[in-house]
Amino acid sequence: MFKLLIVDDERNTREGLIECIKWQELEIGKIEQAEDGLLALEKASVFKPDIILCDIRMPKMNGLDFSARVRDLLPDCKIIFLSGYSDKEYLKTAIRLQAVDYIEKPVNLDEVQKAVSKAVSLYKQNEIKPGDNEEPQTFKTENKNVTDIIRFIHQNLSDSNLSLQFISDFSLLAPTYICSIFKCETNKTINQYITEVRIERAKQLLFDKKLNIKMIANMTGYNDPKYFAKLFKKYVGVTPSKFRGGV
Repeated sequence: MFKLLIVDDERNTREGLIECIKWQELEIGKIEQAEDGLLALEKASVFKPDIILCDIRMPKMNGLDFSARVRDLLPDCKIIFLSGYSDKEYLKTAIRLQAVDYIEKPVNLDEVQKAVSKAVSLYKQNEIKPGDNEEPQTFKTENKNVTDIIRFIHQNLSDSNLSLQFISDFSLLAPTYICSIFKCETNKTINQYITEVRIERAKQLLFDKKLNIKMIANMTGYNDPKYFAKLFKKYVGVTPSKFRGGV
């Protein structure tokens, strides 16, 4: 069982989370709480939590400063931020601190449960292992969440349902958080990256003359061959047929 520390200056939020979530089902065995970052740092040094649910704006020491210090103290601790402010600077700092998730207030209990479940799974195992057919990345990132998302995209290119929401359901991360960390690390949007990787995969498949255009469209997640051909021409400059003819 894992240990959880809830840090929030709002007593109702702390007690509401403790009372309304079935923590045992999430493999949380012990829970401590603190009303500000300074007290939380003291408790963390003794309690040594595995997971921290932390508000950002608090007296004495804010959640970001607390998390930066606790990261030095407990480098493997999983941090989930709670905040009533969707400030880009907060998101950037959360990304730098390798937060598991960033949940906006008012708190949605389902989002909290998903985030905690994600944190627990990160302790227990690597969620996705590189496949033998995984395509190489065109950039490097040390952010595990982004690495997992990239692997997931490569392994699900043929699924026409592949989307931001699909990735969110897999990763247990909020869509807004996914967009922020992915754009920050890759300088691309999720949809842009999915399309570019699909087109690159299609270009490789076009070398195989046994595959017709409709089959290649389906293999890269496009149910409509005409839409696939139009998108391919937009990115490559020629239609799939002309590209194949020039190979």
